Amino acid sequence: MLFWTRGHSVENYFFVIESVQRYLEITYASILPVSYRDMIDAAFYPLMMQAFAFSLAAHEATAISKSDRIIELQNWSFDAAGQPCLDIAQVTAALSARAATAGRTALFESSYLAHLAAVPSLSLPFLRWISHGHLGSQVLWSGIAYLFSHHGFDTDSVEQLWRGQNDSKCKIIADLWAQRCADASPEETPAKLMAWLAEA
Repeated sequence: MLFWTRGHSVENYFFVIESVQRYLEITYASILPVSYRDMIDAAFYPLMMQAFAFSLAAHEATAISKSDRIIELQNWSFDAAGQPCLDIAQVTAALSARAATAGRTALFESSYLAHLAAVPSLSLPFLRWISHGHLGSQVLWSGIAYLFSHHGFDTDSVEQLWRGQNDSKCKIIADLWAQRCADASPEETPAKLMAWLAEA
């Protein structure tokens, strides 16, 4: 089967809720809480919001390399709606520890908050294609790991979900991607993004 891209990272093709659910079902069937699908349904959009805002903040602060693998589970908490919420002040403190300048960390934080505030008007496909591939993936999977760390996952399973089994994730998710491509799914091209850019 052939795949085509428009220059996105492969991770952008994996930012699909069904892909996350399938990976969890195959890998953690014995420990998933009964309501895991409802949990993912509720958390996926807020997590992609944060992946989007984090991606743009890293770009605008010219801190993509310094932001790589910077997120730790302790950087997460739950917001008033009970969804995983990234503490951006902790992240910018970690950026400072990586020798990012004060101006760069301040820009990162302000950019993140500004983009996060603008997100509720944006569609999930738009967030999917705009998010940086590996930074967005790190936000998404660390947030999911944090969520399930409060719902019965032991420490090893949380660590594995967060940072492990990347080959397995890719294989499982790519199988679903291939099926969507075979089905000529319109979601597998950034058509909505291209249309939005054409109107801008």
